[in-house]
Amino acid sequence: MGVFIKDLSKLALPMRHDEILNVECKATNWPPQPVIEIDKYFCHLNNTTAVLRNLFLIPWLCALIALCGMYSYDFVDGWGKSEFSAIYFEDTDRLNDDGVMTLKQYIHDRYHYYVAGERKFHTDVFILIIAFIAIPGLLYWIITFPRYAPLIFDRQRRLVYSWRKGVIAVARYDDLRIYENSTALMFLLRSETKTESAGYFKFSVQPSGNPIINSKKSYKEILVYVAHFMEHGLESVLTEQEFWEGNKGSFLFEDKKPENFDERLAALLVIIDEHGQLIES
Repeated sequence: MGVFIKDLSKLALPMRHDEILNVECKATNWPPQPVIEIDKYFCHLNNTTAVLRNLFLIPWLCALIALCGMYSYDFVDGWGKSEFSAIYFEDTDRLNDDGVMTLKQYIHDRYHYYVAGERKFHTDVFILIIAFIAIPGLLYWIITFPRYAPLIFDRQRRLVYSWRKGVIAVARYDDLRIYENSTALMFLLRSETKTESAGYFKFSVQPSGNPIINSKKSYKEILVYVAHFMEHGLESVLTEQEFWEGNKGSFLFEDKKPENFDERLAALLVIIDEHGQLIES
């Protein structure tokens, strides 16, 4: 991923502010996606990583639970039919003293006397792995999946910044680079490292909410919206409100803002100003 982001720095192009500002932007009372929060000074773009949880992890969990549920029903139903068969044919060797087939006996018969017993054994083991390893692991991943920080456009300081797991990333708005493909619109920032140089940080947005395909039209819409906000203020993009906040989803954990944020942000900006925002294309 790090190599990809570094290569991306050679492909990313400067945000064409003048050209974008020439596109009309009508103020509305509902910002376009992925704007998740906006006020007089800040515009927040939602992090697309939540799509991973909502469109992939949760459906997979539901599918695995449904699979295990259906298989458990078939297993219990087979046990009942096997017991009924033993009673009907008076096969007392397969029943205990109470005339009931035990689970141990059913499992023995299932793997040794039933058709495709070996295949049933392998299938049962696979389902047990799903039930006791895959489902708990996936559930833990979903529960602990944090709300990652948004991309923040700071109108007063003309900065664009975010953070990930305690690492701060920033770009000066006037030097902001972007890269577009069919999957996402990417903003390229510089990030903190353990050395005296700045690293690379890619923040992707998917305006349509589709994790696979997004249109250039949707990219243009959000770029025009952000540009007019940064140049002309809240009134140019939002009507009759001084603050708007969208649905941020339900998360138990959040990627909290790093400590000493402003001081570290200023130090990172010094490095960027000394060495340049990005590698020139």
